[in-house]
Amino acid sequence: MKKRSLLFVFLLCAFAYTSNAQTVRRVNKTPGLNDPAIYTSVQAAIDASAPSGDIIYIEPTDVDGGNYGDVSIIKQVTIIGTGYDLALTPNTSFDKRQVTLMNINLDNGSAGTIIMGMAISNVTVRDINCTITRCGVNSISAAGSSITVGGVNTYGHNITVTNCRIGSQFYGNGSTNCIISNNIFLYGGPNTLYNFTGAVINYNTFKFTNAGMLDEIDGSTITNNIFDGRGLAANTLILSGNSNGTTVSNNLCTDIAGLPSGGGNVNSANPNFIFTVANPWTASPYNDSNLQLAASSPAKTVGPGSTPIGAFAGNNPYILSGVPNVPVITSFFNTGSGTTATPLSVTISVRSAN
Repeated sequence: MKKRSLLFVFLLCAFAYTSNAQTVRRVNKTPGLNDPAIYTSVQAAIDASAPSGDIIYIEPTDVDGGNYGDVSIIKQVTIIGTGYDLALTPNTSFDKRQVTLMNINLDNGSAGTIIMGMAISNVTVRDINCTITRCGVNSISAAGSSITVGGVNTYGHNITVTNCRIGSQFYGNGSTNCIISNNIFLYGGPNTLYNFTGAVINYNTFKFTNAGMLDEIDGSTITNNIFDGRGLAANTLILSGNSNGTTVSNNLCTDIAGLPSGGGNVNSANPNFIFTVANPWTASPYNDSNLQLAASSPAKTVGPGSTPIGAFAGNNPYILSGVPNVPVITSFFNTGSGTTATPLSVTISVRSAN
């Protein structure tokens, strides 16, 4: 009874996400649900969706540790999970299990697709105007379509990546007009961001460990970012010499002069006073919340008009654990069973998530 009640509450919250006629498809591979309206694989839910606009909710499960495998998408859908690292963040859902997808292939026909609120190994974007938001993802790459539709091939241009924690690299591979904003980048090595034209790279927080972390970034803007270069040798530059026509302004680099002089950039800041802990990268356990700015952080005045910079700043600050913008159930209690004489009593607490 409790399991059925939980699923019912989840469904109510799912419908609260949309007020139009979009179809909501649930995915849950937990055995014994016995509901023909629930898909047991994400790919099956995608294949059953309309050509554009359906919403797919992936529910947490203990099966395979919540891993739903690989998916290939050739239509516009919105896929929403529960977030990641939920146990590390207060006021998230009372169910702390995360949803995981391994490899997501956004192929020809997926233009306009939104991926939100889950842990992902790799994403390949092969069509335009796709969005990855509030995800913990290892790597992202743009590429050409692997299939031809109506004699037309597509490419991963106009990608939006916001509010994500990215473990390694984002390869643009010639992608144009991408928005990369309010993310946390953990890798910091060469080609963390590679080969973009016309990109907007702002309000991110980067671990900075090697020269040329941003490589072949042309005609773009790099603003309001934090680059934590603690321990690097002098003259280690963030932006490679292979980049042309890119504006770099109002950023902060710790320990060394990794940024161009002028343009409101701040170099050689003391890394121990930027974040809420002296070294958030080595704190155990690692927690994104440690990358929030300290009360007296110099990064609070580097932006235009002496405003804060980094992943938690700006108009779209980083959301801890990638909690999707649907109602979040923070507590759930029921009496366990009910009869015609004694109704089932259920108490839930729900808060909004922006």
